[in-house]
Amino acid sequence: MKQVNNLFFLVFSMKIINNKTGDRMKSYDVLCFGACVIDQRENTETCTLGGDAANQSLIIKRLGLQPVLCAAMGQDKAGKTIRDILQLHNISTDFLIDNPSWTTTHSLIHLDHRKERSFTVTGGAHRLLDKTHFPFQLIPTCRAVSLGSMFTLHLLEEDGLLEIFQMAKAHQCITFSDTSTDRYHKGLNKVKEFLPYIDYFMPSYDEAAALTGKTNPDEIANVLFAHGANTVIIKLGSDGAALYRKDRKIHIDAYPARVIDTTGAGDHFCGSFIASILSGLSEDKALHNACWLGARATESYGTNDTDFQTLPYPIDKK
Repeated sequence: MKQVNNLFFLVFSMKIINNKTGDRMKSYDVLCFGACVIDQRENTETCTLGGDAANQSLIIKRLGLQPVLCAAMGQDKAGKTIRDILQLHNISTDFLIDNPSWTTTHSLIHLDHRKERSFTVTGGAHRLLDKTHFPFQLIPTCRAVSLGSMFTLHLLEEDGLLEIFQMAKAHQCITFSDTSTDRYHKGLNKVKEFLPYIDYFMPSYDEAAALTGKTNPDEIANVLFAHGANTVIIKLGSDGAALYRKDRKIHIDAYPARVIDTTGAGDHFCGSFIASILSGLSEDKALHNACWLGARATESYGTNDTDFQTLPYPIDKK
């Protein structure tokens, strides 16, 4: 009997230990999926890595965590350039999907007099990712799953995205999603399918206002909660950012910045927030880090040259 009891205690103890260390036993910190493109600033010849998922993965890697990236591109010169840049930063390219009939997406960046950016997009391989391409087998190996932008992956949103989020939650992954322009006019009727499975929904103010029909950030959050959202983060640009739960609100003022180019500021915000949460920081500290790195991103051109100094709240590089 004593031997049986000891065996029971050993199994029980191992279960507790595994529950406590399960996150650290996973192969990757974050599965980032979405757009992976070539960015080119107007009137220059300089081409850099761009796209929401690619940017997030690069930022998360530079902050000391281990991302894995899933995106679609062509088998062309631009696609090779993307792979070379990712490999230079030791980010796996094993789950990049390419096809000889696809053209890697190019994004021409226009800056207005306020240094705000707009894009002219050619090609379109990044939008062709569908359920048959997605590496579902990766989900159990990751601590978190991040959709670069809602409304970017049309085919996957129509069939597969709900399954991804449901599987992620079943494997106790933390889930994140930024947003993009709702170019297919899917609206809340489509998004509400996903919201209950997204831990952190992170739209910009303009995108959230268009999605909800509200202009006050508090009212925007309430509409999203009514449609199943868990935690809402609204990026407010020069007004900082606000994080909403149903029972509380955290607002962080914007950090000062000498703005040159706003391209990628939202991706830096999200990447820093994700890395901060996964390192165990509180939501208010993670929001400070996100606002700080978002501000730093506006002080250089493009998305790859941000000066990563010490964050307001350092990240534990586990």
